[in-house]
Amino acid sequence: MKISKIAKVAAIAIAFGLVATTPAHAGVSISGSGASFPAALIEGCKAPFATQSTASDTYSYASSSSGTGQSNSDKSIGDFWMSDGAYTAATRRASLIHIPLVAAPIAVLYNFPTTKKPLQLSAATIAG
Repeated sequence: MKISKIAKVAAIAIAFGLVATTPAHAGVSISGSGASFPAALIEGCKAPFATQSTASDTYSYASSSSGTGQSNSDKSIGDFWMSDGAYTAATRRASLIHIPLVAAPIAVLYNFPTTKKPLQLSAATIAG
């Protein structure tokens, strides 16, 4: 079966038109807010994120408090939120997913009732 010259030219023109009109990747920018505890981790992820995404993809995080993160979540302010505690409020949207992301000790507790002096632990001892 022979394909006419007009059909070949039309096919090439259509293919070129599809490629020429394909939009360029638009940069994605997301923002989050909430607990100050994970802020250092989030900030530390910026450099690897920048090297593994397009130059126009960005994210920002406003470190404040767990309450702010939950409040902004309730009001749909931003794209992601952080909180130090589980989010169980009645105002939580059904579509919201609560995922534990960061875990670390905040305090080291001890109970030596017979000791008169405070216990002094070095960072190396605590880190194990």
